[in-house]
Amino acid sequence: MKLISKNKVSNTFSIPDWLKSKGYMPNFDYAKLTTYSGSPVYSLFRLIDDKYITYAIVVIDGYRYVFEMTKGSRDVKQEFIDELSNNNWT
Repeated sequence: MKLISKNKVSNTFSIPDWLKSKGYMPNFDYAKLTTYSGSPVYSLFRLIDDKYITYAIVVIDGYRYVFEMTKGSRDVKQEFIDELSNNNWT
């Protein structure tokens, strides 16, 4: 997993609202993946050059983190949990 971006967001920031504003549809382009530190984690699925790229998005302590999932495994949740246990992104 690779950190793509880390941005300061307001305390009212909503990942679903943000994704909808970008034209993504719930349960088609993105879905809730898990919860971390009381914050929902969403997966975003994008088709780029005939290949699906999966991103994990979470807001923690006023920052929106976007990760590109990079492992060959299809277990996105486990990849996210593995990365959090390493905690290399804060």
